[in-house]
Amino acid sequence: MKHKLRFFFDYGSGICIWAGNITTERKFGNYPIENYALPITKDLINELNNLVIEYDSSLDWGYPPNPSPWTKEHKIDFSNRANMAYTKLCNELGSSYEVKNEFDGCINLPLKWKHITTCAEGYCMLFGVNIFEYDWENTGKKANVKARKDIRIHEFEIWRVIINGVEHEFVAGEFSNCVWGFFLLED
Repeated sequence: MKHKLRFFFDYGSGICIWAGNITTERKFGNYPIENYALPITKDLINELNNLVIEYDSSLDWGYPPNPSPWTKEHKIDFSNRANMAYTKLCNELGSSYEVKNEFDGCINLPLKWKHITTCAEGYCMLFGVNIFEYDWENTGKKANVKARKDIRIHEFEIWRVIINGVEHEFVAGEFSNCVWGFFLLED
């Protein structure tokens, strides 16, 4: 079975690689995976470690809800370097590893889907009705979305529903067991 890894940054963790399945977690002994534990070059280990340290400086640690102290140019530069490191990681690990990029600065995130609400399964007001009381039609498409203040990217299904004769599209998926996130197109 292929080892699955997740690539994203998490403030203060000191990690950017995470186990993506139980097989990988067992192999490395934990969910977070130290860069040095992977079969990659020392240069890439150092590059990933430096990116993790730099990422931590993007947060105002004195008051985290404040905007990032980074300039727009710094954010773009960091995202480009993180994207290059992700590509190197995939290349060095080869075909026996599958690495999912979940860092929003490293993938082409469509910003058109806006997080509207998070609800427990069974009751959620969307389009003025409890959306769980209607039949959803899967469009066969997916969208990369991000909840407010969440650093992770989620790949959720795009759904269609007809309410009072009007067709609506939305993105929905489970953040965790029975906890759903809903997203609508931004104007």
